[in-house]
Amino acid sequence: MAVLRRFGFWDQPNERSSHEMKTLRGGGGAPLLVMIWSVGFWVIPQNPILGSAWLGSLVVLGVVSLVDDKRHVPVGWRLVVQSVVAVLVVQILCPEHYSFYEVALISIMLVAFMNFVNFMDGINGLVAGMVALLAVGVALLYSGNEVGIPIMAWVIAGAALGFLPYNFPKAKMFLGDVGSITMGFSVGVLLIWACIDLGRGNAKELFFLAVLPFYFFAEGTVAVIRRFQAGKPITRPHREHFYQRLIRAGWSHAKVSGVIWAVQIFMMGVMLSVADYAKPAGIGLFCVLVWGGLFGYAEYVYRNAAPPKDINES
Repeated sequence: MAVLRRFGFWDQPNERSSHEMKTLRGGGGAPLLVMIWSVGFWVIPQNPILGSAWLGSLVVLGVVSLVDDKRHVPVGWRLVVQSVVAVLVVQILCPEHYSFYEVALISIMLVAFMNFVNFMDGINGLVAGMVALLAVGVALLYSGNEVGIPIMAWVIAGAALGFLPYNFPKAKMFLGDVGSITMGFSVGVLLIWACIDLGRGNAKELFFLAVLPFYFFAEGTVAVIRRFQAGKPITRPHREHFYQRLIRAGWSHAKVSGVIWAVQIFMMGVMLSVADYAKPAGIGLFCVLVWGGLFGYAEYVYRNAAPPKDINES
């Protein structure tokens, strides 16, 4: 924290913020260092090519994101960097029989995921808690032979949980792009690695791993659609996510984050409980209904707040 203060890494609240006091940002630098060290220590010795690409990508993303936290890096340049590192790692992870279109689709999904994680970093604790839960989910659901996958899953979960006390229930500092982008990237790489290692023959377990990050894709996609419909830039900060609408309706940061964590834990518990006999389609439908129910309830609460409140806390 002293380093962030020394170099002036302050987040200044604006009309689109869910906080009202200036707060340090860039706290995700510490989890980033943990992930870099862990990739170098655990992944590179077992898988030098993947490990080197993963570590190098974290360094590049970390530098660009840290500069963006301090000053500003144009969105276009950030997307170019994110796309390059995503394609690099996905090409290494995908076997030769994967087509150009499959590699491109997975790369696009990885770029989308790291940005959706970044979009969710708007209230206390939400992203750090969800990243930890996703990583724990990978560690519990993956049953392959790659030792590095569960190890990195527990490392990422530990790094996120280590940051959580600084951001929840009150925010002493924020992850910043340096934390949310690099954590999103690492969890995305972990999920892709686990899915590809399991192979298409293990459709059920593959599907469960793919369903784990459903919240981020659903929340992010709905927000992007709303921005398009309103004719507003999707890259500009806004408060149109469901979690932000609950805050504006008067819910506390702790309550909103807690409810979202609880739903994620519930879904993980269901997948672990029925893994041996449930059909993937049934779990997928159940996931859509559960998260859709939460989103619908959030919209109901927001629209029936009289008038909607802009409750900020730090």
